[in-house]
Amino acid sequence: MKKLVLEANLGKLKTELLADFRSLLDSDLTTKQNKSWLTEKEAREFLDISKSTLQSYRKNLVIPFSQFKGKIYFKHSDLEQHLSNNYSRRGGHHE
Repeated sequence: MKKLVLEANLGKLKTELLADFRSLLDSDLTTKQNKSWLTEKEAREFLDISKSTLQSYRKNLVIPFSQFKGKIYFKHSDLEQHLSNNYSRRGGHHE
């Protein structure tokens, strides 16, 4: 009998922990998406590209950026626009 009660409590605890974890992940994602300006690292993570690719995009003015006190920042909306401009329904590479 005690074992059944313990298993039921563990199941309930697991469900509650998973719900809390999902909530934390969702709030973190929402916070990042609502951020107007992203650092280089955040921009790379958002676009899933390497540091050298992002540097190339900057050099070739593919994506607008701002520089302040030696740090580079990107507008989240510009990154989303870049993705939208390169969207292809066929799944092929588009530049």
